[in-house]
Amino acid sequence: MAAFVINQAPAVASALANVGGLGAGIGAGLAASMYLDAKYSIENDIRLVGRMITAVRHGQKLADAGSGNMASSFLERVKIHPNKLAIRSETLKEYTYKQMKDVSVALGNFYLDYPGLKPGDTLAIMFENCPEIIFSYYSCYMTRIAIAPLNPHIRKAALLHCIKVASANAIMVEPLFLDAIKEVLPDLKREGIKVIVWDNGFASVDRQEADQVADFVIDESFLLNGTKASTSDQRIMKIVKETQATAPCTIMFTSGTTGLPKAGLTSHQRGLGSGASTGPLTFASPLEHDICIAILPLSHATAGVSMMTCFARGGSFVPIRRFSASKFWKQVTELGGTTFWYVGEIARYLLAQPPSEWDRAHKVERITGNGMRADVFKKFYDRFGIPEIVELYAASDGSSFITNHYKGGVEGIGSIGRRGPLVTRMLNGPWLIKITEQPIRDKNGLCILAKAGEPGECIGPYLEGMFEYRNNQAATQKKIIRDVFKKGDAYWRMGDLLSMDKDYWYYFVDRLGDTFRWKSENVSTFEVGNFLGEHPAVQEANVYGVEVPNHIGRAGAAVIVLKAELKNVDKSKLDEIMQDLGRHCLKKMPRFAVPVFIRVLPEMILTASMKHRKVEYQKEGYAPSDYWMPPNKDIYVPFTAADRAILDQGKARL
Repeated sequence: MAAFVINQAPAVASALANVGGLGAGIGAGLAASMYLDAKYSIENDIRLVGRMITAVRHGQKLADAGSGNMASSFLERVKIHPNKLAIRSETLKEYTYKQMKDVSVALGNFYLDYPGLKPGDTLAIMFENCPEIIFSYYSCYMTRIAIAPLNPHIRKAALLHCIKVASANAIMVEPLFLDAIKEVLPDLKREGIKVIVWDNGFASVDRQEADQVADFVIDESFLLNGTKASTSDQRIMKIVKETQATAPCTIMFTSGTTGLPKAGLTSHQRGLGSGASTGPLTFASPLEHDICIAILPLSHATAGVSMMTCFARGGSFVPIRRFSASKFWKQVTELGGTTFWYVGEIARYLLAQPPSEWDRAHKVERITGNGMRADVFKKFYDRFGIPEIVELYAASDGSSFITNHYKGGVEGIGSIGRRGPLVTRMLNGPWLIKITEQPIRDKNGLCILAKAGEPGECIGPYLEGMFEYRNNQAATQKKIIRDVFKKGDAYWRMGDLLSMDKDYWYYFVDRLGDTFRWKSENVSTFEVGNFLGEHPAVQEANVYGVEVPNHIGRAGAAVIVLKAELKNVDKSKLDEIMQDLGRHCLKKMPRFAVPVFIRVLPEMILTASMKHRKVEYQKEGYAPSDYWMPPNKDIYVPFTAADRAILDQGKARL
């Protein structure tokens, strides 16, 4: 295998030669030493090198074909098997690869002809999981219009902010979200942003109302039964052929939880890597024979990668609008699913269901995702009988990835994957550096690598222009760390704390800095604090995340200081203030971003540099809370000893 790698990939061989003394020692002893293999993860690294070569070859094939367009791999599949199933809806409506292309082409022609969009423009979209969101993606890819999928839960100021920060020229929605558009319609008209409503038949729509809100109301019949020019792929294929790999492709809102998201802009080149190259590189499902059940929202990057990989490799895709733990395995079985992508919360929800005849009636062969904790991993594997679990560590705004391809046994449970020193040096990452509030530096001003078992900030390689937050240069620069291992170098900050054991297994520790993970979303403590501070009674707010038994991630918690004139109010008045604060929060933020727990203190603890100190509050957890927002409540109520006991025992579902 090692000889194959060297003979087939001179560039990889050169990188291997440059690994240094360790790499030379490993190479010399590979055939004879089981010890070195175990110590340095050689066999695992060599397998990864082989997949890297597969990925590079696929990328080169696309480049040789003369197109850097994200849709290239999909269009290859259309030629190979035009009549194969591409999409199956929950209602069992099906589209072949050719039909998927036809609808996407017609939609692309519509963009160019009616709203007057052109290559280089941006289209925001708001859909739940359905065939129409897939057509939206691929029509934008083929017309070189950057697509900005919006979180369907955001409203008002947050929605308008996303549309503006993406520099969207138009927005397209399904009728389900007409009311959301009506709330910001005057602003959209003032900005000259066109509104398109796609009547897909899911929700009843008053056509007269839709016509009043939208500049254009379309449906599939309109797209496919128009003039011959509307379904011709001639100019669309010309745009595909002329696409430069560096052209803007997708805008993912990587912190879209609090009303002030950042718009992460990726190129067609990066999209091709996610959807095609990293498939063989990370074992990511689906494969060509798979039917992928899409339960994660396609407005999120993880689900987007599963979709791109599916169509790049010739699989079939089944978008599910809303996840239901109680119906899931029955639904997967009836829809013929062989794979799906998950987040940790989904695994926990499924395990919480009572045993069912459907638990093992499915034909799922492997699943891919992230966030499955060690206490869930083996239980999930054993109960549901899934042969392979691929735990994936990556980020839409990151440059490093690690995967744990688990097929049973003890090794690897709870890990995000294994990466030996050979491949780490070849790929220049991931590296874990020591950090407190800021990276720790030595006497020469350079960063220090974390030791085995010691948490460290994860960083990866950085290339100029590889990624940016649109209209937010400051946020882009914040992700870059310089003078890491030598003066003048630069690396990309992944935003997470990881640890690595002596055998090169990596483990997720926590989110870094001003975000934490809750309900599969990244919540910005800074932005949530700003919204709390907008309430007339709040002088100051410090937001952080706390662990809650039997929940994945961290629930939002906040310490607030009331304005001076309110600090000595009686209990009845304070209860009124807190009830109003709860309603205020739900108006300003999605539910998952609203702090669950509130402490009311006379003053805030600050660092020497006058910054909020969070560590002490996080260590104390939710126990000292004065108020909380229980499930199904829209106000803050007193947090009692009985409430705490229920949470401590893991009996509550937040």
